[in-house]
Amino acid sequence: MEQTFHLVGDIDLANAHELRARLEAAVLASNGEFTVDASQLDFIDSSGLSVLADIANLLIERGRRLRTIGLSAVARRATEVVGLVELLGIDPVVNASRPSSSTSGAAGDRPGHAG
Repeated sequence: MEQTFHLVGDIDLANAHELRARLEAAVLASNGEFTVDASQLDFIDSSGLSVLADIANLLIERGRRLRTIGLSAVARRATEVVGLVELLGIDPVVNASRPSSSTSGAAGDRPGHAG
């Protein structure tokens, strides 16, 4: 059975530990392909990307795989720069449809949570 986990808002150093705990619990409580839907994600920093990479490796250890959908163009570019596209299971066709956000401001100005 496929599990989908939705990311919402901002994922950064302030809440990456919460994201890790929720993702690990979701992985342990499910079987089959695990999908992270980032279509409602506004911002992700390196600590958030690190959490996703760790979850992908946890899934691999269990004979499963991570699929990431709905990334903005900016977030997708960040995964390309750090070499995580394959590990995070990012489908370029699925993710190319979401435009990047043109809003600006400090990450702390926006509420962030995963769930």
